[in-house]
Amino acid sequence: MRADISSRTTFIYKFIFPAIWSVLFGIVAIFALNDARYAAATDKTKALVMAAGWIIGTAFLLRLALSLLRVEIRDGRIYASNFRREIEIAPSEIESITQNLWVNVRPITLHLRHETTFGNRIRFLPPSRVIFAFWREDPIVDQLRRFAGLQPPRN
Repeated sequence: MRADISSRTTFIYKFIFPAIWSVLFGIVAIFALNDARYAAATDKTKALVMAAGWIIGTAFLLRLALSLLRVEIRDGRIYASNFRREIEIAPSEIESITQNLWVNVRPITLHLRHETTFGNRIRFLPPSRVIFAFWREDPIVDQLRRFAGLQPPRN
């Protein structure tokens, strides 16, 4: 049995989107800073805010994007890949499963009992689907909890 449980867009969100966003936003910020040298003080403040937004936004985006992995289930085990290396994780190694509901792509995190090549957390994007109840976890989170033999968290 083979089931890809991460989004098909993982590669795009991990490598392409951060690069394009950072370069384009950076170009705009650099032009704003360059134009602000000859402008009024309020324009300089706006340019500095834009430059700070570029730096903070790029840091946040890289922190989220670089930690994303492609995850699939094969033969009763979870396999996580960063597109260069792949590791195998037994269901018993999973301590808990959480989902960040506040980030648009709603990443899921597998918290592991022991350190692996990718650390003690495996973060991936679930397959895209329209969820109107944004405060609820993706159905795949419950499926993974059952797969790992975990109890759902108490609310």
